[in-house]
Amino acid sequence: MKVGYKVYLFKIEAKDDQVRYFIITCDTYDVNVHGSTRQTRYKALLSFELGKDFLETANADSVKKVVDTVIAPEAEVKAANTKSVELGQTPEQVEAILGRPDKTVNLGTKKFYVYKDMKIVFVDDKVADVQ
Repeated sequence: MKVGYKVYLFKIEAKDDQVRYFIITCDTYDVNVHGSTRQTRYKALLSFELGKDFLETANADSVKKVVDTVIAPEAEVKAANTKSVELGQTPEQVEAILGRPDKTVNLGTKKFYVYKDMKIVFVDDKVADVQ
């Protein structure tokens, strides 16, 4: 599996010294079996060997911190990747967040940055509106 694959978690096991996550990919992939192509999902077992002493005293949050270094819920990934523009930011700050605009319009004290899915209005080199 590659970084970024979306997976379903279908089983969790806690053993004496480890926590095991059984996962399967959300998407299917073409696999050639004996000359025939069929759709299949990748499956994997993630085993976190934490040590017996750790698991005896651990709570769910401490185990989650270890697991989150490898897999993360989709909502958390999206939140971390969210790019936001705020009132008062400069054109340089906006470009650092969103990259170079597709088009720019300069009307003196009023400037527009046009992106694929939004338009940003600057007044006196500060974000004044996003459309």
